[in-house]
Parts: sequence; structure tokens; C-alpha cells
Amino acid sequence: MRSARPWSSQLWFVVLLMLSAALLLHLRGDVDRVPPSSPLSEFPTTIGTRTATEIVMDEDVLQNLGKGEFLNRVYIAQPPIEGSPSPENASIGDRASIGLFIGYFPTQRTGQSIHSPQNCLPGAGWAFESSWITTLTNAAGKKYQVKEFLISNGTSTQEVL
Repeated sequence: MRSARPWSSQLWFVVLLMLSAALLLHLRGDVDRVPPSSPLSEFPTTIGTRTATEIVMDEDVLQNLGKGEFLNRVYIAQPPIEGSPSPENASIGDRASIGLFIGYFPTQRTGQSIHSPQNCLPGAGWAFESSWITTLTNAAGKKYQVKEFLISNGTSTQEVL
């Protein structure tokens, strides 16, 4: 007759191995890796001839967006300085205001909302007309590739990076 000891020791080894793996996954899974970043408040308040005006977001909008950092501004073109070209000679692009919204979510965890434009904007009635990749270069010469979208909602059309 066979002894129960070999089976018993193998069973306890497997149970111990499974408990160790479960503990390791539990401890490792609760830690978010948040990349270092600068606060959005450090984003320039002047771009070219445009100066930013902060737009306060409603508390219910902030609650709907969830945990993150948000910047909501409109950059308004300033009147010309004496001796510079008059606004009548400026192109519509030089005179237009630029709306800027940045939503920064340092982590995306299971069970939380995904805050990608491709998920959020259609829910607000926006349709994607076209998309492409564009390259932006910072002041230090570093290049970044970003998605660029042309979106519409009724008669309104916007460009989104």
C-alpha cells in the first residue's frame, strides 16, 4: 500500500506556491507607477501674442472626470502695439482665440473611466471627421508625436491634439 506522505508534501508545496504568487500579485498590483511630470499650472500663460484666461470648471464636471489634473484656458490675441501691423491686415488665424483643455491622468486602473478623446468626445456628441499623426517640437528641440483629430458637433468644428 502506498504512503500518503509524498502526496501530502506535494499538495502543501503547491498550496504554498499558489499563496506566495497570490500575495506577490496582490502587493504588486496595488502600486501605481506614476511618471514624473510638471504641474499643469506651469504651462505658459502667453503663447505668441495671445494671453491666457483661466476657465473655471464646474464641480460636477470635475467629479465626472475623476482623479486627474486639468487645465482649461482660452488664449486671446492681444491688440497690436503701436507701429505694428493693424489687426485688419492680420489673418483670421492671427486674430482667433485658441481654446486649450488638458486633462492629465497619471494612471489608468481597471474599473476606472478611460479618458481618451476617442472615448469621451463621442459621448458628448462629437464626431471624428479625420485623424493623423503630427510632430511637435519643444523649445529644446525634442520632438513628440501626437494624434491630431478634426472633430465636429453640429455646425461646430474643432481641431484636437
